[in-house]
Amino acid sequence: MVADYQPPTWPSAETPKQIHFEWMVENLEAAVAALQGFGATLAAQQSRDDPELRVMLDPAGHPLCLMSTRSVIPAFRDEAARQGP
Repeated sequence: MVADYQPPTWPSAETPKQIHFEWMVENLEAAVAALQGFGATLAAQQSRDDPELRVMLDPAGHPLCLMSTRSVIPAFRDEAARQGP
């Protein structure tokens, strides 16, 4: 570990936006398990709007999102349809 290291946080009024990745996956639970196998964890804050979305943190604390192709959020669902199988 690096001395005085502070992991990234979700954007707020005190913390500016930081880049994070959003991955569209066909099998959400398998993708969560795969990332956990590499040391990622589920974030304490999860979406209440979409049961097909998981917010994860990589081992250094960077947030990333996994979205199922069955997302209930139209923009995510439409993007999955555009990208195809």
